[in-house]
Amino acid sequence: MAQTHMPAALGAYRGLLRAIHKTFVGDKFAMSKMYGEARGQFEVHRALVGEAEVTQRIADAHEARAFILESVVQAKKSSCNSFEVSDKDAQRMKDKEGPSSSNSNQ
Repeated sequence: MAQTHMPAALGAYRGLLRAIHKTFVGDKFAMSKMYGEARGQFEVHRALVGEAEVTQRIADAHEARAFILESVVQAKKSSCNSFEVSDKDAQRMKDKEGPSSSNSNQ
């Protein structure tokens, strides 16, 4: 990767790691897998030199960060062996879906 893109790539990588940590806190297995995938993708593309390619990969990292923060909800196992989503996360996902199809017919 060209030296001129290093600060942007590093910032994108750090932002992605922060998003993973925030989303998967408490789930060491998922966090470990996500960290490994993020690192692997950056390592695979480390040798890129083309301006357009490097810029696209940095944009991909920002998109992945946004997706993780906005679209991934980590459920927690309850005492009765079911999984629960916090009220805050449930409301966030409901808001993201928009109005339900039953409301759109009225």
